[in-house]
Amino acid sequence: VDFRVSAAGAGGHFHLEDAGGKDLTGPITVAGTGGWQKWATVTAAVTLPAGRQVLRLVEDSGGYGMNRMVFTRK
Repeated sequence: VDFRVSAAGAGGHFHLEDAGGKDLTGPITVAGTGGWQKWATVTAAVTLPAGRQVLRLVEDSGGYGMNRMVFTRK
């Protein structure tokens, strides 16, 4: 999964969970990018079973912006 993020300051952390609350990524760190409109891509490997999924993005600590998530089949 590619996450497009930005952070004017120190940034923060988040993770993805499945519908049962299982942490799928562990903590993902968003480092400072130098501004709210200066975007960077952070990548995490996730293994999902076939079929429709319900995922939750959990903000562990704030201080960042999220533009989008892109899921790519590998």
